[in-house]
Parts: sequence; C-alpha cells; structure tokens
Amino acid sequence: MAKVTEDSPFYGITGKVGDYVVKKRKNGTTYLASRPKNGGGTRSENQKVNEERFALAVDYAINELRRPMGQLHYEAYKKDAQSAYHAAIRDFMCGPTVEHVEVAREGNRLRVIAEVTDDTQVVGCCISYEWEGETVYADPEIMEGWDMYFWEIVDRDIDELTIHAIDQPVNVGDVLVKVKEERIEVVRYE
Repeated sequence: MAKVTEDSPFYGITGKVGDYVVKKRKNGTTYLASRPKNGGGTRSENQKVNEERFALAVDYAINELRRPMGQLHYEAYKKDAQSAYHAAIRDFMCGPTVEHVEVAREGNRLRVIAEVTDDTQVVGCCISYEWEGETVYADPEIMEGWDMYFWEIVDRDIDELTIHAIDQPVNVGDVLVKVKEERIEVVRYE
C-alpha cells in the first residue's frame, strides 16, 4: 500500500478512484491500494461456510457491544489498537485451546490435568468417556485459577476420553486423549 502525502492528487479523497481505493486509518494516515480483484469464479463450500460464520461473528459482536457488560468485557480484552468490536469478532472466530494434558494411572485411579486457554475467558471445561455403553460427562474436581482443570476417575478402566473446553460465545475446543498402558496419546481436533 502506498502512503498518500499532502502534495499527492489523492490527498483528502477516500473511496474508489479508477482501479484504486483510497483509505484513511484511525491515526489520520491515508493509503492508496489497488482495488481487490474478485476471483470471478464461484465460491467453494468452505468459502461459503466461512462467510456465513463471519456474518454470525459480526452479529455476535454487534449484540455483545450493545450490552454494557459485553462492552466492558471486550474493552478489557482488546489487543493493541484493536477495537472492542474486533476483539468480539476474534473471540467468536477462535475457540478455546487445550494447551497441555497430563494423564496418570495409579492403580484404579486415573488422574487428568488439562491447561485450557482462550483469547478472552474459558467459562467451562468437562471430560467425556464411554462407560458400559453410555457417554459419561464429568465436571472438574478442582479448578486452579482460570486455566487449570483436574479430574480423578476411580474404578473405571477407560482407554479414551475427550476434554471439552467452552468459552463465552460458546465455542468448543475438543481434545481426544487415548490412554494406553505405557503411554498417553493426545489427538487434537476441533
């Protein structure tokens, strides 16, 4: 992008000019860029899904910032020169992440510790596993701070569990953990 100076014929103009777009930034600097070129082809299914998801993120941000608590929440989590609006969109688009998992088997006990992070705030975490043909969900026994969760499973010989982390706009980050006799295998998926 070219920077527009006061002696440029584009100085003071914004919008489309021929094949160029003149943009003003928050800090007052004006830039000249070539117009984006439309691919001309049809969009793929993934592009359509992402476009719909982004539209939902924009709706979420607008509605959250109308609420005084939502405005305060995203004002607190915005980064650098980012607006609260963009922080809310980023939060909607990016779910929580299970960063670190430790699993230890001690006799008939299985101990699971998970570190979960998010752009803004993790609001919940649980695990699920299959036991006698049914899916069992378990809330953490102990929560240390905002990002450490602890479970202890007794008298259940399970070989696979999933850690589910949830953030404020109800994004879910899942991690599948396979528990073997000798080692633990963490399989990441969203």
